[in-house]
Amino acid sequence: MHATTVPTRPVRTSHPTAATRFGYVVAIGCNAFGIWIVHHLLEWSWPRFLTDQFDEVLPLITVAFVFGMATNAMFVLYDRQWLKSLVDVGGSILAFVITLRLYEVYPFDFSDYANNWSWLVTTLLIIGMAVTAIAAIAKSGRVATSLAEREG
Repeated sequence: MHATTVPTRPVRTSHPTAATRFGYVVAIGCNAFGIWIVHHLLEWSWPRFLTDQFDEVLPLITVAFVFGMATNAMFVLYDRQWLKSLVDVGGSILAFVITLRLYEVYPFDFSDYANNWSWLVTTLLIIGMAVTAIAAIAKSGRVATSLAEREG
Protein backbone atom coordinates (compact mmCIF):
# COMPACT_ATOMS: atom_id res chain seq x y z
CA MET A 1 0.00 0.00 0.00
CA HIS A 2 1.13 3.46 -0.85
CA ALA A 3 0.56 6.36 1.43
CA THR A 4 -1.17 9.28 -0.17
CA THR A 5 0.31 12.65 0.53
CA VAL A 6 -1.53 15.88 0.25
CA PRO A 7 0.49 18.60 -1.41
CA THR A 8 1.09 21.51 0.88
CA ARG A 9 1.80 25.10 0.07
CA PRO A 10 5.48 25.87 -0.01
CA VAL A 11 6.68 27.80 2.97
CA ARG A 12 7.23 31.39 1.96
CA THR A 13 10.03 33.34 3.45
CA SER A 14 10.63 37.03 3.22
CA HIS A 15 14.21 36.45 2.10
CA PRO A 16 14.80 36.05 -1.63
CA THR A 17 17.12 33.45 -3.13
CA ALA A 18 20.60 34.40 -4.28
CA ALA A 19 19.50 34.29 -7.93
CA THR A 20 16.53 36.53 -7.20
CA ARG A 21 18.74 38.96 -5.28
CA PHE A 22 21.14 39.06 -8.22
CA GLY A 23 18.22 39.94 -10.51
CA TYR A 24 17.23 42.80 -8.25
CA VAL A 25 20.81 44.11 -8.20
CA VAL A 26 20.95 43.94 -12.01
CA ALA A 27 17.65 45.87 -12.14
CA ILE A 28 19.15 48.55 -9.88
CA GLY A 29 22.10 48.86 -12.26
CA CYS A 30 19.80 49.08 -15.30
CA ASN A 31 17.79 51.85 -13.64
CA ALA A 32 20.97 53.77 -12.82
CA PHE A 33 22.08 53.39 -16.44
CA GLY A 34 18.64 54.57 -17.55
CA ILE A 35 19.03 57.75 -15.50
CA TRP A 36 22.37 58.42 -17.13
CA ILE A 37 20.94 57.89 -20.61
CA VAL A 38 17.85 60.11 -20.25
CA HIS A 39 19.97 62.89 -18.79
CA HIS A 40 22.15 62.88 -21.91
CA LEU A 41 19.51 62.58 -24.65
CA LEU A 42 19.26 66.32 -25.33
CA GLU A 43 23.04 66.67 -25.28
CA TRP A 44 23.29 63.86 -27.85
CA SER A 45 20.45 65.37 -29.92
CA TRP A 46 18.90 61.95 -30.01
CA PRO A 47 16.25 61.15 -30.89
CA ARG A 48 15.99 64.07 -33.28
CA PHE A 49 12.31 64.70 -32.53
CA LEU A 50 12.97 65.40 -28.83
CA THR A 51 12.78 69.11 -27.96
CA ASP A 52 14.29 71.15 -25.15
CA GLN A 53 10.93 70.92 -23.33
CA PHE A 54 11.98 67.37 -22.44
CA ASP A 55 13.78 69.03 -19.50
CA GLU A 56 10.32 69.73 -18.02
CA VAL A 57 9.54 65.99 -17.90
CA LEU A 58 13.02 64.79 -16.97
CA PRO A 59 12.59 65.16 -13.18
CA LEU A 60 9.54 62.86 -13.22
CA ILE A 61 11.35 60.32 -15.38
CA THR A 62 14.26 60.44 -12.93
CA VAL A 63 11.85 59.85 -10.04
CA ALA A 64 10.57 56.74 -11.84
CA PHE A 65 14.09 55.35 -12.19
CA VAL A 66 14.91 56.15 -8.55
CA PHE A 67 11.63 54.50 -7.53
CA GLY A 68 12.72 51.39 -9.43
CA MET A 69 16.13 51.43 -7.78
CA ALA A 70 14.71 51.91 -4.28
CA THR A 71 12.09 49.20 -4.62
CA ASN A 72 14.57 46.70 -6.05
CA ALA A 73 16.96 47.49 -3.19
CA MET A 74 14.12 46.85 -0.77
CA PHE A 75 13.31 43.53 -2.51
CA VAL A 76 16.92 42.40 -2.04
CA LEU A 77 16.18 42.36 1.69
CA TYR A 78 12.45 41.71 1.86
CA ASP A 79 10.65 40.03 -1.01
CA ARG A 80 6.94 39.45 -0.42
CA GLN A 81 4.09 39.32 -2.92
CA TRP A 82 1.91 41.83 -1.07
CA LEU A 83 4.76 44.35 -1.14
CA LYS A 84 5.43 43.74 -4.84
CA SER A 85 1.72 44.26 -5.53
CA LEU A 86 1.79 47.54 -3.61
CA VAL A 87 4.88 48.67 -5.53
CA ASP A 88 3.11 47.77 -8.80
CA VAL A 89 0.27 50.13 -7.87
CA GLY A 90 2.76 52.91 -7.14
CA GLY A 91 4.60 52.23 -10.39
CA SER A 92 1.36 52.35 -12.39
CA ILE A 93 0.38 55.65 -10.80
CA LEU A 94 3.84 57.06 -11.52
CA ALA A 95 3.63 55.86 -15.14
CA PHE A 96 0.24 57.59 -15.48
CA VAL A 97 1.62 60.86 -14.10
CA ILE A 98 4.64 60.75 -16.44
CA THR A 99 2.47 59.96 -19.46
CA LEU A 100 0.09 62.78 -18.53
CA ARG A 101 3.03 65.18 -18.19
CA LEU A 102 4.43 64.09 -21.57
CA TYR A 103 0.99 64.78 -23.06
CA GLU A 104 0.82 68.23 -21.42
CA VAL A 105 4.37 69.32 -22.27
CA TYR A 106 4.59 67.41 -25.57
CA PRO A 107 8.39 67.59 -25.97
CA PHE A 108 8.26 66.23 -29.51
CA ASP A 109 8.72 67.92 -32.88
CA PHE A 110 8.21 65.95 -36.07
CA SER A 111 8.46 68.89 -38.49
CA ASP A 112 11.75 67.57 -39.96
CA TYR A 113 10.13 64.28 -40.95
CA ALA A 114 8.29 63.43 -44.15
CA ASN A 115 5.28 62.37 -42.07
CA ASN A 116 3.87 64.26 -39.13
CA TRP A 117 3.81 61.60 -36.42
CA SER A 118 2.19 63.89 -33.84
CA TRP A 119 -1.23 62.27 -34.25
CA LEU A 120 0.25 58.83 -33.56
CA VAL A 121 2.27 59.95 -30.52
CA THR A 122 -0.73 61.82 -29.11
CA THR A 123 -2.92 58.74 -29.60
CA LEU A 124 -0.32 56.51 -27.94
CA LEU A 125 -0.02 58.88 -24.97
CA ILE A 126 -3.80 58.88 -24.49
CA ILE A 127 -3.90 55.08 -24.73
CA GLY A 128 -0.97 54.93 -22.30
CA MET A 129 -2.82 57.06 -19.77
CA ALA A 130 -5.91 54.86 -20.04
CA VAL A 131 -3.93 51.64 -19.70
CA THR A 132 -1.90 52.83 -16.71
CA ALA A 133 -5.03 54.11 -14.95
CA ILE A 134 -6.76 50.75 -15.46
CA ALA A 135 -3.60 48.92 -14.36
CA ALA A 136 -3.43 50.94 -11.13
CA ILE A 137 -7.02 50.03 -10.33
CA ALA A 138 -6.54 46.35 -11.20
CA LYS A 139 -3.29 46.12 -9.26
CA SER A 140 -4.98 47.67 -6.24
CA GLY A 141 -7.22 44.60 -6.22
CA ARG A 142 -4.12 42.41 -6.24
CA VAL A 143 -2.82 44.22 -3.17
CA ALA A 144 -6.03 43.41 -1.34
CA THR A 145 -5.83 39.75 -2.46
CA SER A 146 -2.18 39.45 -1.44
CA LEU A 147 -2.88 40.94 1.97
CA ALA A 148 -5.87 38.61 2.46
CA GLU A 149 -3.65 35.60 1.60
CA ARG A 150 -1.08 36.87 4.04
CA GLU A 151 -3.66 36.86 6.79
CA GLY A 152 -5.03 33.44 5.78
